[in-house]
Amino acid sequence: MYIAIMNSEIYKKEIVCKICGAKKIVPRSAPTVYCSRRCYLVDQPNLVGGKRVERVCTICGKVENVRPFEQKKKFCSTACANQWKKTLVGDKSASYKGGYITAQGYKAIKVDGKYRLEHVLVYEREKGIKVPSGLIIHHKNGNRLDNSIDNLEMLTARQHILIHVAKVSDSDWEQVYALYLTGKYSHKDISAMIGIDKSQISRRFARLKANVGASSQGAEE
Repeated sequence: MYIAIMNSEIYKKEIVCKICGAKKIVPRSAPTVYCSRRCYLVDQPNLVGGKRVERVCTICGKVENVRPFEQKKKFCSTACANQWKKTLVGDKSASYKGGYITAQGYKAIKVDGKYRLEHVLVYEREKGIKVPSGLIIHHKNGNRLDNSIDNLEMLTARQHILIHVAKVSDSDWEQVYALYLTGKYSHKDISAMIGIDKSQISRRFARLKANVGASSQGAEE
Protein backbone atom coordinates (compact mmCIF):
# COMPACT_ATOMS: atom_id res chain seq x y z
CA MET A 1 0.00 0.00 0.00
CA TYR A 2 2.77 2.40 0.99
CA ILE A 3 4.84 1.57 -2.09
CA ALA A 4 1.87 2.14 -4.34
CA ILE A 5 1.24 5.57 -2.82
CA MET A 6 4.91 6.59 -3.20
CA ASN A 7 4.86 5.54 -6.85
CA SER A 8 1.82 7.65 -7.61
CA GLU A 9 2.10 10.87 -9.57
CA ILE A 10 1.33 12.91 -6.44
CA TYR A 11 4.69 12.08 -4.94
CA LYS A 12 6.73 12.68 -8.07
CA LYS A 13 8.08 15.77 -9.76
CA GLU A 14 9.81 16.69 -12.97
CA ILE A 15 13.26 18.29 -12.87
CA VAL A 16 15.42 19.87 -15.54
CA CYS A 17 19.07 18.88 -15.24
CA LYS A 18 21.17 21.98 -14.58
CA ILE A 19 24.06 20.51 -16.61
CA CYS A 20 22.59 19.01 -19.78
CA GLY A 21 19.03 20.34 -19.63
CA ALA A 22 17.42 16.88 -19.80
CA LYS A 23 14.08 16.36 -18.08
CA LYS A 24 13.58 13.58 -15.55
CA ILE A 25 10.85 12.39 -13.19
CA VAL A 26 12.10 11.93 -9.62
CA PRO A 27 10.52 11.50 -6.18
CA ARG A 28 9.14 14.80 -4.91
CA SER A 29 11.35 14.61 -1.80
CA ALA A 30 14.55 14.15 -3.85
CA PRO A 31 16.76 17.28 -3.64
CA THR A 32 18.65 16.46 -6.85
CA VAL A 33 18.90 18.82 -9.78
CA TYR A 34 20.86 16.37 -11.98
CA CYS A 35 19.60 13.73 -14.39
CA SER A 36 22.50 11.34 -13.81
CA ARG A 37 25.69 10.80 -11.80
CA ARG A 38 27.72 11.87 -14.79
CA CYS A 39 26.12 15.31 -14.73
CA TYR A 40 26.46 15.41 -10.94
CA LEU A 41 30.21 14.80 -11.18
CA VAL A 42 30.60 17.56 -13.76
CA ASP A 43 29.34 19.99 -11.12
CA GLN A 44 31.53 18.53 -8.36
CA PRO A 45 35.11 19.52 -9.24
CA ASN A 46 36.69 18.19 -6.08
CA LEU A 47 35.50 14.61 -6.59
CA VAL A 48 37.30 11.95 -8.59
CA GLY A 49 35.81 11.99 -12.08
CA GLY A 50 34.49 15.53 -11.58
CA LYS A 51 34.77 18.62 -13.73
CA ARG A 52 38.17 19.31 -15.30
CA VAL A 53 39.74 22.45 -16.75
CA GLU A 54 42.83 22.96 -18.89
CA ARG A 55 46.09 24.18 -17.35
CA VAL A 56 49.31 25.04 -19.18
CA CYS A 57 52.66 24.77 -17.34
CA THR A 58 54.44 28.13 -17.24
CA ILE A 59 57.88 26.56 -17.75
CA CYS A 60 57.58 23.56 -20.11
CA GLY A 61 54.21 24.34 -21.72
CA LYS A 62 52.70 20.94 -20.85
CA VAL A 63 48.89 20.92 -21.09
CA GLU A 64 46.99 19.09 -18.36
CA ASN A 65 43.34 18.59 -17.41
CA VAL A 66 43.05 19.39 -13.71
CA ARG A 67 40.38 20.13 -11.13
CA PRO A 68 39.39 23.83 -11.06
CA PHE A 69 41.03 24.57 -7.72
CA GLU A 70 44.35 23.25 -9.13
CA GLN A 71 44.28 25.68 -12.04
CA LYS A 72 45.96 28.40 -9.95
CA LYS A 73 49.11 26.26 -9.79
CA LYS A 74 51.51 27.42 -12.51
CA PHE A 75 53.63 24.31 -12.86
CA CYS A 76 53.14 20.67 -13.78
CA SER A 77 55.90 19.35 -11.52
CA THR A 78 58.34 20.20 -8.74
CA ALA A 79 61.16 20.30 -11.29
CA CYS A 80 59.42 23.08 -13.26
CA ALA A 81 58.66 24.96 -10.03
CA ASN A 82 62.33 24.81 -9.00
CA GLN A 83 63.42 26.00 -12.44
CA TRP A 84 61.09 28.99 -12.12
CA LYS A 85 62.51 29.85 -8.68
CA LYS A 86 65.97 30.21 -10.22
CA THR A 87 64.67 33.15 -12.28
CA LEU A 88 63.66 35.07 -9.15
CA VAL A 89 66.70 37.31 -8.96
CA GLY A 90 67.03 41.05 -8.54
CA ASP A 91 63.81 42.94 -8.05
CA LYS A 92 61.85 39.74 -8.79
CA SER A 93 63.16 38.03 -5.67
CA ALA A 94 60.97 37.87 -2.57
CA SER A 95 64.05 38.80 -0.49
CA TYR A 96 64.87 41.86 -2.60
CA LYS A 97 65.79 44.78 -0.33
CA GLY A 98 66.61 47.42 -2.92
CA GLY A 99 70.40 46.87 -2.91
CA TYR A 100 72.96 49.67 -3.00
CA ILE A 101 75.15 51.59 -5.46
CA THR A 102 78.81 50.54 -5.51
CA ALA A 103 81.74 52.97 -5.59
CA GLN A 104 82.00 52.28 -9.34
CA GLY A 105 78.39 53.30 -9.88
CA TYR A 106 76.88 49.82 -10.37
CA LYS A 107 73.79 48.56 -8.55
CA ALA A 108 74.36 45.57 -6.28
CA ILE A 109 71.57 43.48 -4.78
CA LYS A 110 71.50 40.71 -2.20
CA VAL A 111 70.76 37.21 -3.50
CA ASP A 112 71.02 34.12 -1.30
CA GLY A 113 72.83 36.12 1.37
CA LYS A 114 75.46 37.59 -0.99
CA TYR A 115 75.60 40.87 -2.90
CA ARG A 116 75.97 40.60 -6.66
CA LEU A 117 75.95 43.16 -9.46
CA GLU A 118 72.42 43.53 -10.77
CA HIS A 119 73.37 43.95 -14.44
CA VAL A 120 75.23 40.62 -14.37
CA LEU A 121 72.23 38.89 -12.78
CA VAL A 122 69.86 40.41 -15.34
CA TYR A 123 72.07 39.23 -18.23
CA GLU A 124 72.33 35.71 -16.81
CA ARG A 125 68.58 35.51 -16.22
CA GLU A 126 67.55 36.76 -19.66
CA LYS A 127 70.17 34.81 -21.62
CA GLY A 128 69.89 31.68 -19.52
CA ILE A 129 73.67 31.35 -19.06
CA LYS A 130 76.33 31.87 -16.41
CA VAL A 131 78.77 34.66 -17.32
CA PRO A 132 82.17 32.94 -17.75
CA SER A 133 85.09 34.11 -15.64
CA GLY A 134 87.10 36.84 -17.40
CA LEU A 135 84.17 38.20 -19.43
CA ILE A 136 82.48 41.50 -18.62
CA ILE A 137 78.89 42.73 -18.98
CA HIS A 138 79.04 46.16 -20.61
CA HIS A 139 76.41 48.95 -20.56
CA LYS A 140 76.03 50.07 -24.17
CA ASN A 141 74.69 53.57 -23.42
CA GLY A 142 77.17 54.23 -20.62
CA ASN A 143 74.45 54.43 -17.95
CA ARG A 144 75.52 51.93 -15.30
CA LEU A 145 72.09 51.97 -13.67
CA ASP A 146 70.23 51.12 -16.89
CA ASN A 147 70.17 47.36 -16.46
CA SER A 148 67.64 46.55 -19.18
CA ILE A 149 68.71 43.57 -21.26
CA ASP A 150 68.79 45.66 -24.46
CA ASN A 151 71.50 47.83 -22.88
CA LEU A 152 73.75 44.93 -21.90
CA GLU A 153 76.34 42.99 -23.88
CA MET A 154 79.07 40.50 -22.95
CA LEU A 155 82.66 41.45 -23.86
CA THR A 156 86.18 40.30 -23.17
CA ALA A 157 88.26 42.47 -20.83
CA ARG A 158 90.28 43.79 -23.79
CA GLN A 159 87.17 44.70 -25.80
CA HIS A 160 85.74 46.46 -22.76
CA ILE A 161 88.89 48.49 -22.15
CA LEU A 162 89.17 49.53 -25.80
CA ILE A 163 85.58 50.82 -25.79
CA HIS A 164 86.11 52.98 -22.72
CA VAL A 165 89.61 54.20 -23.61
CA ALA A 166 88.39 55.26 -27.04
CA LYS A 167 85.98 57.67 -25.34
CA VAL A 168 88.76 59.52 -23.48
CA SER A 169 90.93 61.85 -25.59
CA ASP A 170 94.59 62.67 -24.85
CA SER A 171 93.64 66.11 -23.50
CA ASP A 172 91.07 64.46 -21.23
CA TRP A 173 93.73 62.09 -19.91
CA GLU A 174 95.97 65.06 -19.09
CA GLN A 175 93.15 66.69 -17.12
CA VAL A 176 92.45 63.44 -15.29
CA TYR A 177 96.15 63.06 -14.47
CA ALA A 178 96.29 66.63 -13.17
CA LEU A 179 93.32 65.81 -10.96
CA TYR A 180 95.16 62.78 -9.64
CA LEU A 181 98.27 64.85 -8.85
CA THR A 182 96.25 67.03 -6.46
CA GLY A 183 96.31 64.05 -4.08
CA LYS A 184 92.58 64.23 -3.43
CA TYR A 185 91.67 61.26 -5.61
CA SER A 186 92.95 57.68 -5.76
CA HIS A 187 93.04 55.39 -8.79
CA LYS A 188 89.86 53.80 -7.46
CA ASP A 189 88.07 57.17 -7.28
CA ILE A 190 89.10 58.07 -10.81
CA SER A 191 88.10 54.62 -12.06
CA ALA A 192 84.61 55.22 -10.70
CA MET A 193 84.43 58.69 -12.30
CA ILE A 194 85.47 57.80 -15.86
CA GLY A 195 84.49 54.12 -15.97
CA ILE A 196 87.90 52.67 -16.81
CA ASP A 197 89.65 49.85 -15.01
CA LYS A 198 92.26 50.85 -12.41
CA SER A 199 95.02 48.86 -14.12
CA GLN A 200 94.42 50.75 -17.36
CA ILE A 201 94.48 54.07 -15.48
CA SER A 202 97.79 53.12 -13.82
CA ARG A 203 99.39 52.33 -17.18
CA ARG A 204 98.14 55.56 -18.73
CA PHE A 205 99.34 57.62 -15.76
CA ALA A 206 102.77 55.97 -15.95
CA ARG A 207 102.96 56.90 -19.63
CA LEU A 208 101.97 60.50 -18.90
CA LYS A 209 104.50 60.69 -16.09
CA ALA A 210 107.22 59.45 -18.43
CA ASN A 211 106.21 62.02 -21.07
CA VAL A 212 106.27 64.82 -18.51
CA GLY A 213 109.73 63.71 -17.34
CA ALA A 214 111.05 63.54 -20.90
CA SER A 215 109.66 67.00 -21.66
CA SER A 216 111.28 68.45 -18.55
CA GLN A 217 114.63 66.88 -19.41
CA GLY A 218 114.43 68.22 -22.96
CA ALA A 219 113.69 71.73 -21.70
CA GLU A 220 116.74 71.66 -19.38
CA GLU A 221 119.04 70.66 -22.21
